[in-house]
Amino acid sequence: MPQIVVKTGLLELVDKERFQFGDANPNDVIRFEFEYKGSESSIEYIETTCSCIKAWYEDRKIVGTLGIAKIQKGPYAKGQTSVGKTVNVLLNDGVSRYIGNSKKQRESHPSKRWFQLSVVGLVVVN
Repeated sequence: MPQIVVKTGLLELVDKERFQFGDANPNDVIRFEFEYKGSESSIEYIETTCSCIKAWYEDRKIVGTLGIAKIQKGPYAKGQTSVGKTVNVLLNDGVSRYIGNSKKQRESHPSKRWFQLSVVGLVVVN
């Protein structure tokens, strides 16, 4: 069971960092959830990696939806296509998400505490 210790307390995922949804049709919308123990204040914010996936905090869980049709442009090929997207959970550790580099460009802060959740499965076209 993964554990992440942050300044505001302990955040512990209850069962997994990876949500395996199995087989899906090209137009399905998959609902996922990750349960955790710890304070809501331990989470600063949740971000997703593309517009096909939405995630939010709800009732002591990180929940969301994955729109299979939005993952790729155009139709899926016949057979099985492996798909996977991620959700980043940034922890309320008092460290800024970004810093400016020597050229005054925005960079991710190397000390920012965060972890990644995965939503994976197969799109099946007959």
